[in-house]
Formats: sequence, C-alpha cells, structure tokens
Amino acid sequence: MKNSTTELFLSGNYAGVAMTGSRNEWQTFASLALIGKSQEAIDGLSRFDHENARFYTAVAHWMNGDDEPAKCLLKDIPTPHAQNLLTLISKPQIQVIAQTPWDDKDFLDHKFHVRQIGIQRIDASQALFEDIHNHYDGNNPPDLYFCNMVEWHILPHNLHELPCPVFGATADYDAHIQTCYSWLQLFDELIVGSHKQWHEVRKLTNVPITSYLKIYGLPSSVPFLQPVPRDTDFFLSGTTLNPYHPDKIRIFHQILQVPEINLRFLDGFIGSKSYFSELARSKISYSYVRYPDGIPSRGLEALAMGCAVVTQKESALAFYVDKEYGVVTYSAEKNDLPEVVRYVLRNWCEFQKCANRGAELVRREFALPRVISQYLRFLTFLAAKPRLQRRVVQKSDLLQKRGVTKRGFIFPSEVNLMMLNHNLKKYKGLVENANRPNIFIDIAREAVLFLASDIKQLLKTSLNEASTEKTLNIALGIYKAGLNRFPKSLVLRFNFVRTVFHFGFPSDVAEALRLAGETLQVPLSDWKIEVMEDVFPWDFYSAFFNYRRYFDTVKEILMDDTAKRETLVKLILASLHYYVGHYTGNIEHFQQAVLMDPEFPFYTYHYARHLLIREGTNDFKEAIELLTKLARDSMLFNEAFSMLEELRSKRKCNIQEFDTIAKAICHFRKSRQIDNPTIERDCWNIHPSQLLQPAVGQPIRNVTVQPVLKEPGIQPPSPLF
Repeated sequence: MKNSTTELFLSGNYAGVAMTGSRNEWQTFASLALIGKSQEAIDGLSRFDHENARFYTAVAHWMNGDDEPAKCLLKDIPTPHAQNLLTLISKPQIQVIAQTPWDDKDFLDHKFHVRQIGIQRIDASQALFEDIHNHYDGNNPPDLYFCNMVEWHILPHNLHELPCPVFGATADYDAHIQTCYSWLQLFDELIVGSHKQWHEVRKLTNVPITSYLKIYGLPSSVPFLQPVPRDTDFFLSGTTLNPYHPDKIRIFHQILQVPEINLRFLDGFIGSKSYFSELARSKISYSYVRYPDGIPSRGLEALAMGCAVVTQKESALAFYVDKEYGVVTYSAEKNDLPEVVRYVLRNWCEFQKCANRGAELVRREFALPRVISQYLRFLTFLAAKPRLQRRVVQKSDLLQKRGVTKRGFIFPSEVNLMMLNHNLKKYKGLVENANRPNIFIDIAREAVLFLASDIKQLLKTSLNEASTEKTLNIALGIYKAGLNRFPKSLVLRFNFVRTVFHFGFPSDVAEALRLAGETLQVPLSDWKIEVMEDVFPWDFYSAFFNYRRYFDTVKEILMDDTAKRETLVKLILASLHYYVGHYTGNIEHFQQAVLMDPEFPFYTYHYARHLLIREGTNDFKEAIELLTKLARDSMLFNEAFSMLEELRSKRKCNIQEFDTIAKAICHFRKSRQIDNPTIERDCWNIHPSQLLQPAVGQPIRNVTVQPVLKEPGIQPPSPLF
C-alpha cells in the first residue's frame, strides 16, 4: 500500500514528498524548503495558517542563508524542534566534524566551523583506527558529525561515543553491502539521495532514514563555458562495459540503434580537464544510474558544459531543470532513447540555447560551495530534532575493511598495508574463540586484496619481493585454518579456491581443483552460507563471478526476503564451474555455470565457444542462438559478433538477425573511442575471451614473483612488517 504524504513526511522522505506530493498539502512545500527550493517553499507555505507552516517557513529562510528572518519566526514557535533549532542557529558558529571528499576551500559558509578528519586530512597512521575524542575539545563538544559517503571512508572505531548527533550519507550501499552494512547501524540518522533508496535503506537498518536530493555539487574544476564547435553528437563515458552494470549495457545498445549519430565513447574515466573538454565539444550526453530518482552527478556536469542531457524519466535532475533548460527524459523500459536523441539533434539550434540556460542555472544552484552550505544547514535542521537515546552497537561487528580493490574511492597502498597489519593482530585475538567463519574470511580478504592491488606499487618503494610470497602464505594459511574449523562454509572454500586460481602455482592449483571438484559434488542444501560472509569487492576479477546479482540478493535478504539464500549458493557454484571449466576444458562445467546463472554473459560466451569446439548434432545451432543473444544485448556484443562473423564467413551459414545486429556493431566499431592510458586494463574488466586456455596446474594470472609455498599450517600469521 502506498504511503500517504503525511506518513512519508513524518518518516523523513522529503525527496519523495517534494517530487510527488500535492500542492494542496503543506508538507509538500515544507519538503521543498528542505531540498533547497526556498522561495517556492516560502510562497507555498504562506497559504497555510498554522504552526507547522510557520516553522518550515523559518527552515526555508535558514536553508537559503537568511538567518535573521529564520530566528525571528522560530522565537514564537514553542515546539522542542523549533527551540533546538533556534539555539543552534543563534550560535556564532556551529561546530562540525566531517569526513567528506570535498576540499576545505569549498566550505564557504562562515556560519559553520568544519573540522575535516580521515585519511585525506591527517597522517594515515593517526587516521586509521583513530579515537574520535581526539578531534574536539571536551569542554566545547561539536554540534554534529557527518560523513559523506559512508562507503568511501574509514570511520573512527568509537564514532558512536560522540556527544552530538552523528549523520552519514550513503549512495552505493548495495555495491558495498558486505563492507558497510554493520557500519550503517552506527549512525543516529542516515541520508540518501532518492526516495527509492529511502524505501530500501530503512529496511536495512533500524536508524531513521532521510531522503535529501542535493548531495552532489559541481566541482570547482568545471571550466568556463566557451563557444566552441560541437562536432560530437553524443558523448558517453563512465563504467559502461562493466560486469557490474548489465543495466547500462542495455542502454548502450539503444544508443547503438542510432547509427547516423557521431558517437564519442569512453569506457571508464579520464582526468577532469579532458573530461570537461569532451563535454564542451558534444551536443548530447546522457545519464543512467541504478537509483534513477536521485540527482545524476554526470548529468549535472554535462549540463554545466552546455550539453543537452537525456536522463531517466524518474530523475530528480528533471525536477530542477526541464526541456526549457536542455534536459529531456527517456524511459529505459520503453526503448525510446533513440527517438529522444534524434529529437534533440533535429532541434539542436533551439536545444543549444536551452542547454546554455541550463548551464547557467546549475552552475549557480549546484555550485559546490552552495550545495555544501545547504547540506550543512539541512544537517543542522536534523541535529535539532528531538531523538531517542543512541542504540548500542556491537564493536565486534565493526571490522574496518577496504571497499574496493582498485576502482573508485581508493586508499593509498601504505594505508592498506597498515590496515592489513592491524587486522592481522586482531585475528590473533579472535581466532581461538571464533564461532563463525567470518573472521577467517575477512582477514584473508584483506591479504588477498593487498596482493591484488598494492604489492606492485609498494615493491617500488618499501617492500621487497619476499613480501609477495609472505602475503600469499598469510592468506592461504588463514583460509586453511578456517576450513579446518568450518568445512561446510561455502564462502571460505570459494575465496580460497579463487585466491589459488588467480595467484597460486602448480601444487596449490591441483589442491584447489580437487577442493572445487568436491564442492561441486555436494548437494546445494548441504552448504552453510550467511549473507555477511564477504565474497570480495565487486571489482575483484569481476568477469569470473556475478557480483551484481549476488549483492542484490544479499540486499534483498537483509531487507527480509529469507527465501533467497539458495540463490547465493547457486551463484557461487556457477562461478566454481566456470573456473574449473577454464582449467579442465570440460564443457559440462560451462554448461552447468550457464544453467545456474544464465544472466551472466561470460559463462554463456565460453559455453558457446566450447559447443562449437565439440560440434555435436545440435551444438552448432545452440551456439549460434547463444552468440546471437549475446551480440544483441550483452556487454560481450563485440566478441560474440566477431565469432558470428567468422562462422558466417567460413561455414556460409544463414544467421537470423545478423544484418540488424551488424548495423549496431558497425556503429560501435566506427565510433571514436577514446583511449584512456590511465586505466589499468586489469582484473575488473578482463574478458575470459582474452585469456589463453590455461592448462591444468597453471595459474589464470601470475603474481609478480613466483613463490614456492610452504605448508601454512594453522598458526596465526605475523604482520608483514
């Protein structure tokens, strides 16, 4: 049943009420005040003559930086929230402790004194595992703390001891669910950027959830808008061809249905100067995000550079700027993106004027200092709310782990080394009494990620080559100790096998193949699996495991759908079949991988390849069908179509849809693809089609130094240093 406006408002879903509420309800205008549409809120609230309308009129003035009118109104409102807010905004300065990705120079609202902490601000050895009480004067405690975004930072271990409201914003909680879930429970209130996220996150935690739209702003690096020729019709960049984003692939295929446009394409990211230069020469850019009803930051950046922006129909960007400002919407489900793109290009002369107006508006309203000012003022409104006593969090659940291998918001390698050593010491104290496999899984995880991403960097500076062998031995030793204790833990087995397959050597690979084979013979129902048993970050060899479906399933279970645990088992077993298939060349393993996880294109691609090798009675027909589907709608479209081209040429066979698909592929191949030398073509986007068929006993990917493994035993490992 749909929540009423009153229910949504009282529950903190201000974004949802602002975007969908009736103009006959005061809560709609109160929500507009809270998302920064101050004048519209003040005008709307003037129609209502009651205490709530006066309170949120004061809030609208406060959000707009007009402190005196806000204080005048609040003086006559006796509610605790109003009086708490009056007390806060009457202070000469509001004291804030923050962890953000923003530069100190963008904090220009002098009403706030902001002390930024974290690994970007102070010495890493102090920032890791720091005591939050070291960051303020006990006689003058802060008024509030906030973190933006929770999944990007290493949080103080005793954050919950702060004597002030503690706020955290999160956006990619689903992609980092196994890393940040326990930490989400720490906060007094969590902030999300859309009302869809609000509905999800409130099912993931017991703390209050608030939706607030203006979480992102335009960085100061946005250059001035210059009148330059726009010779690119459509510019596309970001994580487009990535295993974690199958939904983006479907949108990309819609773009390829417009072969007449001049497409400029980058799979990944480039420096800000080059990025804004590309936008400045483009007519159209588009935005697609997993949670479409928020503000797409890349859409803001494109519009700021005078691009017309096509964005999802649910997008909050279209709530601030519409077609008159160069923003049009599309529906991914209706497949109407090609039609929308053609419409903009046909009317480009008019849209260019609209986009220039849009650029002026977003550069003003979404300038980062303004966004930060309104954000801090919104947090002050939240801090003034009367609230219950903070819930006690089990500190044993708060293991500090890195969120990614090497993509996104990453920590310096030296920080990762310190974190690994700290967690190894923690392992020594916890291993004897461990009643779950999580401690073995989590500590070994950090050693493996250090091996996958940091060893090469630190070999140039502080580490010696023996550290590679030692790190691998540490990880395998922890896994073996865990398997001795918890032989039915599927995640322990899975992570151990993957570590050996990517980093191990002949004797170890033989052992891992044996263990994987045994695992695949056991009935699904016999395996033990818990949602918080970490299967590595989404960018750890992501072409070999369907992280997106796995983490989405974990999220659904945590939101109370307990019927999905068998799905987790199937996804892991599918990946194991795929690995074993690569090592043995046995087509049955590729077939089982496809049967257990038919959505993941890499499994299907290699199964089709082996069908063509086997050449059974119906193998050729089935392979053609699979490759055609991959060429039509997967991220392996180019690889699959290349095989279809070869088959059509050599066997002179007739392939349905070939000509239709060929038009889209030809458009892709002719598009001006931007080479990005700053991206390491590594574990996150290796296509198995690019790998040599490994022989039994040979690793899929070698580490720099080929170690000779010693028997790790079950002794707790020592730190690297």
